[in-house]
Amino acid sequence: MKKKMNCYKIIVIFLFFSLFFCIYFLSACSNSTQTMLDEYNSHFVYTTTEVPEPVPGDSDFNAEDMLDPYYYVRTDATLNLSAPKSSSYYWSLSLKGEDKTTCIRYLNSDFSNQTRRFIFYLPDSKPTLDVGTYIVTLLVTDSEGNEYQDSAKLVVFEED
Repeated sequence: MKKKMNCYKIIVIFLFFSLFFCIYFLSACSNSTQTMLDEYNSHFVYTTTEVPEPVPGDSDFNAEDMLDPYYYVRTDATLNLSAPKSSSYYWSLSLKGEDKTTCIRYLNSDFSNQTRRFIFYLPDSKPTLDVGTYIVTLLVTDSEGNEYQDSAKLVVFEED
């Protein structure tokens, strides 16, 4: 019984000293949580300057950079594209045949030429797109009436 009592005393003394050292080390830390976060964040450089995207009519604008060369989309997915800021926009989707290109659909979501977005949800598309390769064409017009065109291949595939 005496041995058991000594064991409890040792445990209590150990817990007391552990608690004492924890309080001592925590109180010795002079940094608050906010100070530590501020010090950590001071190692990063923040910029507020945004680099403007070149728009049609700018000297550094390249019409061939409006679209990527290829877009790969599953038959159950959505394709979302955006044109650079301009006066007017015209999207079309075509099926490229061996001797000619057949326009399938003019893609203006609000049925006008004034939309920057090209959103095509393949499962509900009219007409339905089969697995294959199509051509997405974007024609933009700047405020001075200059036209810029770019095309991309849209590869529609079905995942196994």
